[in-house]
Amino acid sequence: MDFVPYVVESHGFLHDSAVQVLNGLARNARIAFAVEHAALASYLKRRAAIALQRGNALLECEARHAARNSLGGKIGSGLFVSDD
Repeated sequence: MDFVPYVVESHGFLHDSAVQVLNGLARNARIAFAVEHAALASYLKRRAAIALQRGNALLECEARHAARNSLGGKIGSGLFVSDD
């Protein structure tokens, strides 16, 4: 078994290492799903980027909820106006 890095930028950009992993998955799965390699690889890349963005959104919502009673949370929600 080989360790292969899977590097993804926080906005969804896939590094060449991640593209290679997804291309390998597509190569191995294309027969089982009876689909063209390029179509399956493209689909996997889109799904990986979408999953990352959904995770980012979930983290942002949880952070906003956790900080709702802090000064920054009150300023951000408009409940408190800073004099600065």
